[in-house]
Amino acid sequence: MITSFSVEHFKAISSCELSNLKRINLFGGKNNTGKSTVIEALFFFLDRQNPQSFMRMHNWRGGMPTSMTSFDIFAPIFHNYDMSKPVKISVKEGADLEKLTLHSVEQNNTTIKINPKDISTLSGTNTKSLEHNQVEIAVDFSSPTKGKLSEQKIIHTIHDEENMDVKINKQTPIKSAIFLSSRSPINPNENAIRFGELVKKTKKI
Repeated sequence: MITSFSVEHFKAISSCELSNLKRINLFGGKNNTGKSTVIEALFFFLDRQNPQSFMRMHNWRGGMPTSMTSFDIFAPIFHNYDMSKPVKISVKEGADLEKLTLHSVEQNNTTIKINPKDISTLSGTNTKSLEHNQVEIAVDFSSPTKGKLSEQKIIHTIHDEENMDVKINKQTPIKSAIFLSSRSPINPNENAIRFGELVKKTKKI
């Protein structure tokens, strides 16, 4: 069970620390004060190995980015859209303290070779190559495993509007979590199935 949680430079949160957490925790406050953002930060911590993790956060807010640039996809995750300051998330479960750092990586301009016979299918294109940016965000994660510190590095890359991938140097066990967004379409039957699956997985741990 998570007993404490802290986050820095994540979306609207400059710094936040929660301690003495229990199995059930209630967060109250006015609109746009960061209640959902705290939950999003915790979910990203658990969902960091998913190639769609960043797009999920956009979808939960009821909108998708208008383009696939680094600013539109990644900058909203950083406090005040400042990608020069890393996001830091720490989660404590019992005596184990896990830490995650999210920071930007310089963009690499890549030239893609196009087959000449396909040029006509690209509107306004009359050259044999196209240049695009491979946008990368690095996630550094550390966790104590059997008394030793285990480190993981994850690189999220956006190649174009349809292709995103994740490179992971070391797989870690995936912990089960469900995020129910108030702005996403809700199907009671689907939610009941999700909670049922979560209960089954929890009993196996």
